[in-house]
Amino acid sequence: MVKKQLPAELREKETEQERNLRYERQKKENTRKAREERKKEKEENRESDRRLFFLYKTLKTLGYTHKQIGKTIGVSEQSISWMFSVKDDCRLSMAQKILEHVGYNLQVKLNRKETPKISYLDAKGGNNNGVKFVIEGDIVEKKTETRFPYYIQDCTPDKRLYFLAEYIKEITSSLPEISKKTNLEMTIIRYMFTQDDLKISQIYKIASRTDAEIVWKINKI
Repeated sequence: MVKKQLPAELREKETEQERNLRYERQKKENTRKAREERKKEKEENRESDRRLFFLYKTLKTLGYTHKQIGKTIGVSEQSISWMFSVKDDCRLSMAQKILEHVGYNLQVKLNRKETPKISYLDAKGGNNNGVKFVIEGDIVEKKTETRFPYYIQDCTPDKRLYFLAEYIKEITSSLPEISKKTNLEMTIIRYMFTQDDLKISQIYKIASRTDAEIVWKINKI
């Protein structure tokens, strides 16, 4: 049986229709992919604003699920999910424990943002018998040596909060300034150092109050 062939004009017309259909399908597919990419980007941006993003991102990159993490440290999957999605907080010791169980070490550092150095003589001037004068120089005002509380002064490098003790010594020059600059009561600061632990949210609070950046150092053990 001989198969009937359509006229050339009709065949060309059908080919053009097919091309149009393919173009429309491809256009819809590209729109769908672009929408998914934007949605994914928004979710990632929201995630990066969370306090535990450094921990979440590390574990996700290593391929660990909430269930696996919970089983590793002896808590339920729901507890891990709640910690990340609802509470968005945990103690520094917990974050370190989780990462140690998957073969990584966590250290924290607070970096003070660069500020212009102003000497004691900058912008110092006056008026003597109608003659204006200004003193310029690089003489920095001498600060009196501060004796910090023993739990800060004697904090050693093997302690979990050593990074915080060093940072407090850097940003303060008097005892009242410790509480004022960190926005934490002295009793709370003392408790943190005696327990050698604090919440992740407290680290963010101190960094925000003192205009510092947090560096999460995560290295393989």
